[in-house]
Amino acid sequence: MRLYLAALFVAGTLAAQPPMELVKSHFLGVWKLVSYESKGPSGEVTKPYGDKPQGRLAYENDGHFSLQIMRPGARFRLITRTSLPAETSKEDFAEAWFGSWDIDPDSETVLHQIDDSVQPAQIGTSFSRSYNFWNNRMILTANAPGRVTRAVWQHDLN
Repeated sequence: MRLYLAALFVAGTLAAQPPMELVKSHFLGVWKLVSYESKGPSGEVTKPYGDKPQGRLAYENDGHFSLQIMRPGARFRLITRTSLPAETSKEDFAEAWFGSWDIDPDSETVLHQIDDSVQPAQIGTSFSRSYNFWNNRMILTANAPGRVTRAVWQHDLN
């Protein structure tokens, strides 16, 4: 009898939880970057952060997130609003920002509102990514005119 009541309680609790909250729960935690590729209009694939990019993406339950991505061994330089050093190469760049996030389960997209970034032009902007979950991995895809970017993240359980 107790087992039956416990099963009813669990079933009732799951049924009462909104679908959006169930979907959001898949995002929570820290994710480790596995791969990052960008495909251009002619089909060429580039890896702007190299073959073994490094990165972390953290989604918090209170609606905040943070992201850092860089090429392994890169010499990261903080770029000011006024100048870009002439000797700066693409390998010197990194992505780092934080802000708030929410999802649209109907369109299967996650929306990121950037509160602050190492790239000043990104501050106050927002971007959305299509999401897909597979085992302990999350795939975020951006479709921009003429370019598709795909980042694969693995849930970092350590």
